[in-house]
Amino acid sequence: AISRVVPVAYAEIVASIASKSAGPGTRANIDEFTETTSAAIVQVGGAARGKAVIILNPAEPPLMMRDTVFALVTLPEGEDGETAKTQITESVRKMVAEVSAYVPGYRMVQDVQITEVPADQPVETLLADDVTRRP
Repeated sequence: AISRVVPVAYAEIVASIASKSAGPGTRANIDEFTETTSAAIVQVGGAARGKAVIILNPAEPPLMMRDTVFALVTLPEGEDGETAKTQITESVRKMVAEVSAYVPGYRMVQDVQITEVPADQPVETLLADDVTRRP
């Protein structure tokens, strides 16, 4: 949804699932999940580089599955940047509505948050190998 509005230099998803819901098959295929999901972030999601993390949460009572998505993007300067923020939020909400039409119970719990990364913060390790300039 985000790459429909602005280029995504890096994106990651952190999937938290209840330990009790992760049977032997899930546990045996965690590497495959992270590799496949990382590739999908790039090939389907449009990010230049992607990463997936899965957390098996032992909390009692067991929690519902929760996915958190982080994206590193470059926004245009000034008023165009504010417009892009609005467009990103609208695009994510639209995508959530599309997915919830065929995945019962799918919803966005937390609203989209957009935070500027100060110029002195290192982000180079998140970028694709062929990127020579920070977004």
